[in-house]
Parts: sequence; structure tokens; C-alpha cells
Amino acid sequence: GVEEGRLEGHQEGREEGRLEGREEGRLEGREEGRLEGRQEGHLEGRQEGHLEGRQEGRQEGQVEGQRQLLVTLAADRFGGAAASGVSRALNGHPTNQRLTEVGKLIFSCEAVDDLLGQLKNDRSA
Repeated sequence: GVEEGRLEGHQEGREEGRLEGREEGRLEGREEGRLEGRQEGHLEGRQEGHLEGRQEGRQEGQVEGQRQLLVTLAADRFGGAAASGVSRALNGHPTNQRLTEVGKLIFSCEAVDDLLGQLKNDRSA
């Protein structure tokens, strides 16, 4: 009787230990999985942010290049006052539409006063 009880107790103990171990392992695995997921998500976020930053930088560079070109064209066509007026008109973050409008004005205006007047009228509108 005692030996059978001991074997039965041993088997029950092993089964309980196995279940407890399995649960502990699941909890540890879940925590490890969460940690790995956070690390992967952080890395993905950094990569996305890097790409977005590069794209924004390229766009800002293109706008600045177009702005500088328009200032140079105004200076070549009408002189320094026109260049200053165009620079002021395109200060900040001009839209592509605004850049196009100012470029058309540089070519359509006959005189510097006409250009400066048009730029002032456009800004106040």
C-alpha cells in the first residue's frame, strides 16, 4: 500500500510540476515575445521615420532650389530690388503653386515696379 501511494503521489507531483512548468514557460515566452515585438516595432518605426525624414528633406531642398532660382532670375532680369521682393514673397514655406505664380510674374511683368506691385498684391490677397 505505501509503495503504491508513493508511486501515485510521485506521478501526481510530476504532473502538477509539468503543468506549473508549462504555465511558467508560457508566461516567460509571452514576456520574451512582447520584448521582441517592442524591439521590432521600435526598429520599424525608426526606419519609417528615417525614410519620411529623407523624403521631407528632399522636398524642402527642391523648394529651396526653386526659390533660389526665382530670386536669381528676378535679379538677372530686373536687378537687386526685384530679387529682394521675390525673396520676401517666397519667405517661409511656399507652395508649389506659389513658386509657379511668382515664376510666371517674373516673365510676364515688363518692369521692376510692375513685378513688385504684383508681388505685394498677391501677398495681401
